[in-house]
Amino acid sequence: METNRSDAEEIVQETFLHAFRALAAYRGEASFRTWLYRIALRAALVRRRAARRRPTEPLTADPPQADGSPLSPGGASQPTRADVLLERKELAQTVHDALDRLGGAYRPVVQMRDLEGRSSGDAARALGLSNDVVRQRLRRAHLMLRSDLARARGA
Repeated sequence: METNRSDAEEIVQETFLHAFRALAAYRGEASFRTWLYRIALRAALVRRRAARRRPTEPLTADPPQADGSPLSPGGASQPTRADVLLERKELAQTVHDALDRLGGAYRPVVQMRDLEGRSSGDAARALGLSNDVVRQRLRRAHLMLRSDLARARGA
């Protein structure tokens, strides 16, 4: 996983936020430094797992065609890079709009699980819900998003 300063800053922020929330649970069996280190390690691992699940693709790379082969420059029947970028932007806006239309109980779950890459357990603790409720809401939210996006793409 390629890291950068902003990733490191976010991991540090997540670490201290989690430590602050869990301070009452600190039992003193290990040194405070060790306890804090374990929280930071877990935060870094969660971020790495999330990055593996959602690899990013630079916008400067030539996007592949439907058959998987790269676009070749100059082909009149093939979309231009600007067309592809515009289509991606429109798709991103459609997804963003669909997320905005999600109900209040579903949006935080999707935000934490799909966009932030948190585990169901982390999301459940942060939202004060059980793991089963988080998974159930995530499943329902995905069904609603799928339906909403299908309608938007068909229109």
